[in-house]
Amino acid sequence: MRRPARYGRATRKRWCRWPLTCGGWGIPMATDIAFAVAVLAVIGRHLPAPLRTFLLTLATVDDICAVIVIAVAYTDDLSLTALGLAAAGLAVFGYLQNGRGQAVARVRAAVPGWLLFGPPALVIWALMHASGVHATIAGVAMGLLMRTSARDGERSSPSHRAEEALRPISSGLALPVFALMSAGVSLSGAGGFWTSTITWGILAGLVGGKLVGIFGATWLAARFTSAHLNPQLGWADIAGVGMLGGVGFTVSLLIAELSYTDPAHLTDAKGAILSASAASAVLAALLLGARNRHHRHLRAQLSDARSS
Repeated sequence: MRRPARYGRATRKRWCRWPLTCGGWGIPMATDIAFAVAVLAVIGRHLPAPLRTFLLTLATVDDICAVIVIAVAYTDDLSLTALGLAAAGLAVFGYLQNGRGQAVARVRAAVPGWLLFGPPALVIWALMHASGVHATIAGVAMGLLMRTSARDGERSSPSHRAEEALRPISSGLALPVFALMSAGVSLSGAGGFWTSTITWGILAGLVGGKLVGIFGATWLAARFTSAHLNPQLGWADIAGVGMLGGVGFTVSLLIAELSYTDPAHLTDAKGAILSASAASAVLAALLLGARNRHHRHLRAQLSDARSS
């Protein structure tokens, strides 16, 4: 995550003439889980399962860290009162989720989940927004506090039930609406797109920085720690995921909205995010497509060997 940010910041710093154009250093940090997994699902039917696990873990950690960066680096006016009330609300939310006393167990049994957790979640979201911290932090915090294991009398965990209930709304409504509202790029005044330091900073961070950061960090971990690469994977597979990590759509667009108030700068940033995401997806598709054929050939050979 740090390497793409450094690539973007270094590129803009080298040619940046106005400080206001250099504020989007956090844009290349995030990896869009939905789009990256979708690309992998389309082109990688025969890729090893550990590669999907690696991508999901990577994208999840990337997005969480990017949201933390939003909270720390893109918060101007902070209201400690509202933030304290939001923290208290999160403490109550966490207790209702994970508390083991008889009283909280009776409350969970008597009150439907949507009524028990829905209103507090809205209040926490509103307080977080009022504090000056971006309200997405509230969603991430509540997600981390949700219990992921079922207890006596439960068919599934609260996290699983919430995921099943919210998935249609999230995938069918929230994500498309966000994409349509945030990805609009005005073509008027876009003549200087390819000469903008914002454009090249984001392109360098997402296309080059992600590959170097993901592949380099994985190689260093395997080389100098007790970690090792899964035997089913090759370094070319990791390089493909590194390219796929450059698909930074939703969270990158959100950070762009927070970084730039000038319409021309915001247009350059959005155009660069879309261009870099498309380029990363195409490059990853080419490499992972070749790796998919390689793994399919290996499986066919193994199947023939077993049958003989």
